[in-house]
Amino acid sequence: MAGVQTTLLDIRPTGALLDELWQQPGFDKVVREPLADRKFKATVERLIFAMVANHAVVLSS
Repeated sequence: MAGVQTTLLDIRPTGALLDELWQQPGFDKVVREPLADRKFKATVERLIFAMVANHAVVLSS
């Protein structure tokens, strides 16, 4: 939409909703548990959630 400005603060309620939808059926555990014994420096489950949430908000991503 032309002329619409958004900020990072605008996405917080959507992010919380998407996080709840991610955790409710247990997607967080499905991703986290098989990776538990690995020594990743980053939380892989949160990175995967971020990519899924980004795609939900910006379908062209």
